[in-house]
Amino acid sequence: MDVAGLPPVQAAAGNGQNFLHLNRAAGNGHQSVGIERSIATVAGGTYTLSLDYADALGLAAADTRISIYVDSVLLASHANTSSLTALNWQALSWQFAGSGATRKLRIQLDGGDATANGRSAVIDDIR
Repeated sequence: MDVAGLPPVQAAAGNGQNFLHLNRAAGNGHQSVGIERSIATVAGGTYTLSLDYADALGLAAADTRISIYVDSVLLASHANTSSLTALNWQALSWQFAGSGATRKLRIQLDGGDATANGRSAVIDDIR
């Protein structure tokens, strides 16, 4: 991940060399606001979503918030900050109930200001 004038940053050991960069920019930046997947569930079953999260380098927490939605209903949100030189990886986990039907799970950036440089976070090891 490159930030103007700073050296590239690599994922920490154990997080692999590849991660998904969620980004929303008002300028010329690339847009990858979120991801979504449909999951078949069993009524009454408990499902756990886990992932590794790191916020973009040097941004305010409000500009790095991700939200988790199940069937378009907010399940949880999380934001944090990193320094200008290292990603601050955190292991996160949430649970939701099965309905017996297919549930739509979405992870996306929420809140903050869509500046020319964007607001962003990175996620890895989604399970």
